[in-house]
Amino acid sequence: MKAKQEVIVQEREKQLAKKLKEKEREIERELEAKQAEKKKQKQQIQALSFKLDEEEEYSDKEEIVSFLMLKSFGHLIKKCFLI
Repeated sequence: MKAKQEVIVQEREKQLAKKLKEKEREIERELEAKQAEKKKQKQQIQALSFKLDEEEEYSDKEEIVSFLMLKSFGHLIKKCFLI
C-alpha cells in the first residue's frame, strides 16, 4: 500500500513539474512576442524617421532649385507680370 502511494505521489510530482515547465515556456514565448513587437515598432519608427529626413532633404533641394530658378529667370518673370 505504501509503495502504491509513493508511485502516485511521484506521478503527481511529475505532472506538476510538467505543468510548471509548460507555464515557464508560455511565459517565455509571451516575453519573446513582446520583444519582437517592440523591435518591430522600433524599426517602423526608424523607417518613418528616415522617410521624414528624406522628405526634408527633398524639400530643401526644392527650395534651392526654386531660388536658383527665380534668380536666373527672375527678370523674365517680372516682365511677364508687368505686361
